[in-house]
Amino acid sequence: MKKKIFLFAVAALALAACSNDETVTVNQSDAISFRPLMSNVTRAADATLGTTGSFKATAFKTGETTSPYFDEVVFTGTGGTYTSAQKYYWPAGDGKLDFYAWSPSNLNAGANDYNNFTITPSTTVANQIDFVYAVTKGWGKTTRSGGNGVAINFRHAESKIKFNVQNTNNNLKITVGTVTIKNLRGSETFSWNGVTNGTTPTAAAAANTDGQYTSGVLTYLNGTWTKSSAQTAEYTTPAMYATSNYNVLTGIVAAKDIVGSGAASDYDMILIPQALKIETTYASGDENAAFEGACILVQLKIQNKEDGSYIIGSSEAFVTAMWPLTALTWLPGHQYTYTIDLAGGGFNPTNTADNNDDLDPILEGSEIKFVTVTVDNWETTGVGGVYVTGL
Repeated sequence: MKKKIFLFAVAALALAACSNDETVTVNQSDAISFRPLMSNVTRAADATLGTTGSFKATAFKTGETTSPYFDEVVFTGTGGTYTSAQKYYWPAGDGKLDFYAWSPSNLNAGANDYNNFTITPSTTVANQIDFVYAVTKGWGKTTRSGGNGVAINFRHAESKIKFNVQNTNNNLKITVGTVTIKNLRGSETFSWNGVTNGTTPTAAAAANTDGQYTSGVLTYLNGTWTKSSAQTAEYTTPAMYATSNYNVLTGIVAAKDIVGSGAASDYDMILIPQALKIETTYASGDENAAFEGACILVQLKIQNKEDGSYIIGSSEAFVTAMWPLTALTWLPGHQYTYTIDLAGGGFNPTNTADNNDDLDPILEGSEIKFVTVTVDNWETTGVGGVYVTGL
């Protein structure tokens, strides 16, 4: 008998936001340059603006937004100081500038369009970028901020997604191949609005907690993401089974990161903030109808731990199991961790049985159980007989 969706199989946890914010300062010389106020050790796919790297910046005289003082200039870090190939200098006197900066520096905003970007995460997870942006207004060469110059705090515009797997059945041995998340928006337009609230990582995190969709736009304090694509994108981690130390869960195994022999960034994803598309049944009752809601797919092999017999899959082949996602809006600058209990087996990604649109559990009919349990009556006739004995 088919069963309705069990949403407890996948848990999403929003962690502290903007923990990898970067901060840089502007030196107080006549030439405009940037240097790091602090250097964070981050994963390869996360923005890294320590002592090296680069970002682009556009500057306006304070109060202006149409004629830039300089536009899309690349500042590159060398020895802790970020400078441009051709130097730019502060306006005379105490003329003040508003700075808009972003990284990676190969993103082009377009002339006089310094605050609109179309972001399309790569389907190769290791190539996904952490797009960060920063704004600071009203600073000149004589301005001081605790003697350290102009502070610019870069904020994460996207959402970071991590995966954990666990085995809660001590009788099973589970092998994991790849992990896929699908039916997502894959290309959206981000616009930051120039609000200067949240000049510290803590304040920036608070600034991004009130996102909500209205008229096709995810709006939060510092900017907007505009819907422009169907929810058909999918992203897959590299195969974990290249290194068996990472992908075999024998017996009860607590939740652990999806990792393998490559860099951690090969398995963590940086994706478009969005309200997840929620479904609880197949798209139609037809056999082979696909599940169209946001979901996680996991390549699995499930064995009996005692003798190694295969329950799902084989020594040569994985079976793909699906876990639907619960309602959630991913917000910019926030990390979400999904924990998948593989012992439940998940569901078939397509309708495999009949015209019923309920989801089909992978392990349906596989559990060993006894449904008719009887005990013989004691035999009292024939050789059982009645025997009398005595003196």
